[in-house]
Amino acid sequence: MFLVSSLSGLFFVYSNRFIEKIKTDKYKTFVIFILLAVNQSGVKSQEINKTKFNKQYEQTGQYLKQAGDSLTKLLTIFRTDTTLSEIEKARLDLLLSKSQILNEIYPIPRPALNIFTDTTGKIDQLLKEAQNMIVQSRPDEGVPLIMQYLEKVNNNTDSAVFAKIYLAEAYRQKQEYNKGIGLLTQILAHKNISTKNRAFAMNRLAALYNESTMINAGKSDSVVKYSQLCMDISKRYGFTEYLAASQNELGNNYWQHNMLDSALLLINEASENFLRIKKYPQAINTYINLSRVYTALGREQQSIDILHKAIQLGDVRENRNLFMYIYADLSYKYYLLGDCQSAYDYNVVAGNLFNQFFHDRIQMQINEMSAKYDLQAKEEK
Repeated sequence: MFLVSSLSGLFFVYSNRFIEKIKTDKYKTFVIFILLAVNQSGVKSQEINKTKFNKQYEQTGQYLKQAGDSLTKLLTIFRTDTTLSEIEKARLDLLLSKSQILNEIYPIPRPALNIFTDTTGKIDQLLKEAQNMIVQSRPDEGVPLIMQYLEKVNNNTDSAVFAKIYLAEAYRQKQEYNKGIGLLTQILAHKNISTKNRAFAMNRLAALYNESTMINAGKSDSVVKYSQLCMDISKRYGFTEYLAASQNELGNNYWQHNMLDSALLLINEASENFLRIKKYPQAINTYINLSRVYTALGREQQSIDILHKAIQLGDVRENRNLFMYIYADLSYKYYLLGDCQSAYDYNVVAGNLFNQFFHDRIQMQINEMSAKYDLQAKEEK
């Protein structure tokens, strides 16, 4: 009910234009679909026959899909209104992000450990889905998929090494830095890994050192060392993605040490490289870093401009992990400019996105623990 009350509340107070759209018969039906879906989802399996429950649950999923599709279509059309201000677009992004929840819970969700139980002919798809989850900063969903993938492939193949590097990246997102550093150190100790995987591993190792909270006088040296090694290999063999990733990582390190001119140069090059190969989520990340460099240089308006440019590169439904930082940074930039109203408005959007994003991650962990407990209880019984 929280989703429905939040959506309906935001919809009905937003603007008169939007209210008129909701009043049509089409969208009355749409609202009924949402309410019916939520009411149906409250049915408890232990109170009814399992077959009946599954049938009703499947029907609920269909209602949710229809509701999600209608909501997404409406918001997408509404967002093209040229009279909207930037903060109005940000509020619509918040609603689009919430609408994505409806799409993610259809089809009927299964525990993460049971996804792709029949992986015949789907092994590559398994790894691709794991990559997608990790790029979206959803490691709790990506790690089980990587583990399943590694169970089904030769441990010494190039693809297995590639999957392990993504596993290390998931550890970075979960702030388990020592695990990630240890795994990548083992990978790099083998001489028979491909040059491309070596460059990728070096880049992610630099990222882990960059974020690691351990007290180590040589931490920054390690970031510079592995970033430079990755850049050298990438330039020699034409690995544009890893070249850009290391430019961004090293530039971020320079920003942390107030070497702002070097940071600006490297991160600019990184953004251009990512855009050239159409890696838009990564390009958005470089724009966020560029914004912070501009702020450190006292160029607040350029900092704001680059963040609005970042918004144009992606979709909040696919990049919630990035958009929540964009709107949080915009709030801070407007605060620095003395525009308290804009700072407040963007902070409200960012706060909602943060709560939604981390609530989903926590809920995923709870679902996994619940699934493991249920399985253990059934085995013991």
